[in-house]
Amino acid sequence: MSKEDTMQVIAAAFQYEDGAKLSLEALEQAQLDKALGDKAILSADYHGKITIKETGDMGGGKGAVIGGALGVVLPGIGNIIGAAGGALIGGLAAKLHDAGFPNDQLKTLGDKLTPNSSLLLAVVEVQQVDEVAAKLRSLNATVITEGLTQEAVDQLSASDFATNTAARSAVVAAMAAEAAPEPAESVPAEPAGQGFAPLGEDAAR
Repeated sequence: MSKEDTMQVIAAAFQYEDGAKLSLEALEQAQLDKALGDKAILSADYHGKITIKETGDMGGGKGAVIGGALGVVLPGIGNIIGAAGGALIGGLAAKLHDAGFPNDQLKTLGDKLTPNSSLLLAVVEVQQVDEVAAKLRSLNATVITEGLTQEAVDQLSASDFATNTAARSAVVAAMAAEAAPEPAESVPAEPAGQGFAPLGEDAAR
């Protein structure tokens, strides 16, 4: 961790659907939840359907960090929400990469988001990141942490994503829509005169 780091981002992957949710409860019991800022929980059920839950004020660049991390973990998100949104997320991911954010490690964690698994992304106070990470590892999480300098935070704060609630909502809604099962195709009604042969009285007519 650099002495210049002012913000830590933590990502923890669990090999069960409720792992990320339960980890937050465990952090609360250990009185470590106050060390967490903005956060997002990604969970995949037994069918692989992904849901995302965000909490926090998502301001001051922190929301941009989480949004950019989501874009790295789920790279297809740009295609889902269209050109404008895709460029926004892609730009955030690029900024995070320039700031030294571990894209490869995040993608590895994203690959772990298989059916019946979950992932926690959170901004953590620098002073307590080691304690939070240790607690998460004790819960059998695969954990990575990375610091962001004040310069990187300021750069992210200048992004529309840091203050654009609609953009953030579009990300969550798009992922929910992408994860939702496709509606069953309707079977067209058969034309008159086709189909099963008539039975009973109808057959005698």
